[in-house]
Amino acid sequence: MTERIALIGVDIQNAFGSNGEIAVPGAETVVAPMNRAIEVARSRNEQVYLTGDWHDKNSKHFKVNGGIWDIHAVAGSDSAKFLYGLDTAGSVIVHKGLDVNNPDGYTPWEDSLTDQDLTFAEQIKKDGITTLVGGGLIYNVCVKLTLIGAANRHLKTYILTDAAPKLNLPKENSTLASRRQMERAEIKFITVGDYVNGF
Repeated sequence: MTERIALIGVDIQNAFGSNGEIAVPGAETVVAPMNRAIEVARSRNEQVYLTGDWHDKNSKHFKVNGGIWDIHAVAGSDSAKFLYGLDTAGSVIVHKGLDVNNPDGYTPWEDSLTDQDLTFAEQIKKDGITTLVGGGLIYNVCVKLTLIGAANRHLKTYILTDAAPKLNLPKENSTLASRRQMERAEIKFITVGDYVNGF
């Protein structure tokens, strides 16, 4: 099978910016390295996917509806927009967290729809992707789970460690536990520089 590499930017949205409802310290620093990776992906004719939470206001993802998160990234809101300066041109946009009854919705492998009216899994298959390289927000939740999902579907998978800011979370979502989970899934840890140089 011919290798077909794709780049994925996970949830680089205002909701997770430094002033967002789920604020990630230094979130805006992800834009420049992701833009560099996106530029290189385009130059190599590699597909680029950009995911974004696109929740219903009544989603069970939210505390007010029985979930664990503050309301964020409601479909069509400013919170759901990509961070300022992110280069989105030519990318496949993937809305995720669409199912109002799903308390999770952390990855595009669940309830998602691309701007080509396909689920993310269908889009990956259509595009013939064999290798997925990812960064975004945040390292120890949505980036981690999206890439583990890819590895579980037998894609060669890499995380861009300098384009995935972390949030201080406990237990299985701590930084150390998250790294161990990705290592067990055989995800490789590289930098944007490695990606640019062909890793």
